[in-house]
Amino acid sequence: MTQIPPRTPRHDDPLDAAAAQARGLPPSRRAEAVATALSALKGDLAHAEFTEALLRAGLPAERVEKEVVRLLATDRLMEPSPGRYRLLA
Repeated sequence: MTQIPPRTPRHDDPLDAAAAQARGLPPSRRAEAVATALSALKGDLAHAEFTEALLRAGLPAERVEKEVVRLLATDRLMEPSPGRYRLLA
């Protein structure tokens, strides 16, 4: 029986992996997809990392901060400490 070699990572870092999960989705769902994927990979999200992943997922720069505010306002994210986010189930 032959052994299957272990897979090499497809992405250089967790930000690229999270952004890849959201590409192809409608813009209204990309922010949630990035938040879900990035929190699964890293746990709590730093503001700079989260916004960078949103940009890599193809969200326009002018919309990135609005999506962070929307996720906080709709209780999808919480901010346990300044600049750190935690995804709520």
